[in-house]
Amino acid sequence: MSDTHAFIIGPFFSRAEGSWSSLNETVSSSMIIAVDEGIDRCMQADLAPAMAVGDFDSVSAVGLEWVKSSGLGVQIIPAPRDKDYSDLDLALRTCRDRGITQATLLGFVGGRIDHQLVVLGVCARYSTDMAIVIAHQTQTLTFVRAPHAIKIEKGHTFSVIALIEDAGISIEGARFPLHDHVLKPLSDLGLSNVADKTSTVTVHDGVALVIDHEQPNVEESSS
Repeated sequence: MSDTHAFIIGPFFSRAEGSWSSLNETVSSSMIIAVDEGIDRCMQADLAPAMAVGDFDSVSAVGLEWVKSSGLGVQIIPAPRDKDYSDLDLALRTCRDRGITQATLLGFVGGRIDHQLVVLGVCARYSTDMAIVIAHQTQTLTFVRAPHAIKIEKGHTFSVIALIEDAGISIEGARFPLHDHVLKPLSDLGLSNVADKTSTVTVHDGVALVIDHEQPNVEESSS
């Protein structure tokens, strides 16, 4: 098991999700953390977590009994229901405190808009402490903090979004390049770019969310 990489399982996880097939082997060799209703998703997928965290207000009684069974040996990290932080915050805080340097989130895209916004905000904050990726079907959401860069494969559509603060961005090798540009939070300037060749997104200052749509761009694939 990897001591530095954790997979965090949320309420929308499914083995049928497109991202699962490419991650399956990596998951089996990494720490798995189930967050509240993610316990049910782990149970359905026959995936035993190392830890279960949350206030457990969404997990089913059957799922909670399963994860507490002595045979699994799951470490339970409970939280009070009346609290000023989310269950995902607790999961990422636990990762940070245990020296985890990479966290991949599965099953965290969907549901209520307010929850979705908080997921992105929490991940952006903890990207100071570890590399964080959200995998969802054919999309990969990577939180890139200065002074780091990320590569985008030729033909992919991608977006670069500043979330909680201004971000200094350069984009090379794409249809719409930028050079040391200050991207404002939630600006649409970085929306729906295309990698004309292997492209590089560099974050000079702050943190940016880079969303890579791994399916080839329609225009590129038809040309």
